[in-house]
Amino acid sequence: MTLKIKWTGRAINDFDSILKFLESEWNKKVLIKFIRILTSKLDLISFFPGIGVRIFEDKDVRAISITKHSRLYYRLKNNTIVILRIFDTRKDPSKFTF
Repeated sequence: MTLKIKWTGRAINDFDSILKFLESEWNKKVLIKFIRILTSKLDLISFFPGIGVRIFEDKDVRAISITKHSRLYYRLKNNTIVILRIFDTRKDPSKFTF
């Protein structure tokens, strides 16, 4: 059974920022590859929501790597995967919030 996926506003903003960066600094091929990898990771967590590493026990937040430079943070809530953030791992981690 696959679970529904819902994106938070922050996660959508993160995704848009990453796409703009890839398009301006790299090329369309890299952009498309990122989208394909992200889509496959979303498919994976919708089938196996417990696959991500549990980051915060009290908030039940999990993380899964998308690429070596990005991580997806999510939580399971009412049989829905809630995408919280997509974080560029090259950024200062002290600026990371949910």
